[in-house]
Amino acid sequence: VDVRYRLGRVYETKLNDTATAIEQYRDALAASDAHAPTVTALEALMESPKHRAAAAAVLEPVYLARLQWPKVQLALEARIASEDDPDARKTLLGRLGQLHEDYLEDLDGAFAVYVRLFREDPRVEGTWDVMTRLSRVLEKWERLADTYRAALVDIGVDDESTYKLALLGGEIYETRTRHSEHAIALYRLAHSFAPDDSVPFTALERLHTQRKEWSDLLRLYRDRVDGAGSDAERLSLLQKCADLERDRLNDADLAINSYRAMLDIDPTQPLAIDSLNSILTVKERWTDLADLLRLRIEHAGS
Repeated sequence: VDVRYRLGRVYETKLNDTATAIEQYRDALAASDAHAPTVTALEALMESPKHRAAAAAVLEPVYLARLQWPKVQLALEARIASEDDPDARKTLLGRLGQLHEDYLEDLDGAFAVYVRLFREDPRVEGTWDVMTRLSRVLEKWERLADTYRAALVDIGVDDESTYKLALLGGEIYETRTRHSEHAIALYRLAHSFAPDDSVPFTALERLHTQRKEWSDLLRLYRDRVDGAGSDAERLSLLQKCADLERDRLNDADLAINSYRAMLDIDPTQPLAIDSLNSILTVKERWTDLADLLRLRIEHAGS
């Protein structure tokens, strides 16, 4: 062991061949991981940005065998800092997160590491699960939702995985942190990706109603009308538009147009007929009222 160590020192200090020196140190520790001079030499090399990762890779199993968890942490961090391969980085970060949680009993540190792991690949749902579990224990819901939102702003919602992430982040903002404006932003991303899905649509409808954002709610309904899957759904949406325009936005002209659009679909629709009759009478639009009455006569037998 000592000969291996001395050979490594010659390569390192006299021949300027640190890579070969590290291999000699590795062989020395394989024979005896208790050889303190070799450990000291490698720890010194961990201070060198060029050789940090290689030295850490040799020292890590030594630290593991000795149950020196803080030193295992340092070795892993050194390897991560020098690792360019994305898959290898994710593996090392996963091990580091587990180290913080299971051996250092540092849940805050574990959460921070899993945030880093998430940023490496936001689509890995297993990472979401771990972060959610830790957020529940640590009450870090806002940090979790902010992490999701930052990623989605960067990468967008362009597949099923990011769609689910947008819904998850929106739900956390809505139910855990009460930041409904951020929830709306994430639900909108999800809705843009899947405009026919009822989940983000219903969430946006609920939040705009709670916040009394009538123009935004009207825009949501209008955008949905053209893509409605049936006349019944289209009629329901147009009715909601008309009611908003009449009762919340106080715009009788817009409401009239929406009720007329309902009659274009179903000329006998009673709610649209009664509402139009009322509005046209109040506004004294007699010509329009006469047209409405003629329409009712034409379809009286329907």
